[in-house]
Amino acid sequence: MSRLKENHPLKRLEKKQKGDSEITIPTYIRHNVFETDNGVDIIIVSGEMGNERLMKIKCRKPKS
Repeated sequence: MSRLKENHPLKRLEKKQKGDSEITIPTYIRHNVFETDNGVDIIIVSGEMGNERLMKIKCRKPKS
C-alpha cells in the first residue's frame, strides 16, 4: 500500500497511463541533482563499491 497522501502529484503513478514509466535500481548508492541552463540533470550512482555505475537523466524544459 502506498504511503503517499491522496493529493500527492506522484499518487497518479499507481495507476499507470500511456507514457508513464518507472525504473527500479536495486543497487542504489546515491544521487545528485544539478541545475542546468535548460533544465535539471539527475546523476544516480549504483552498483557495488569499487564497481559503481552512473545513470544520467536529463530533464529538459520546453523551449517555449
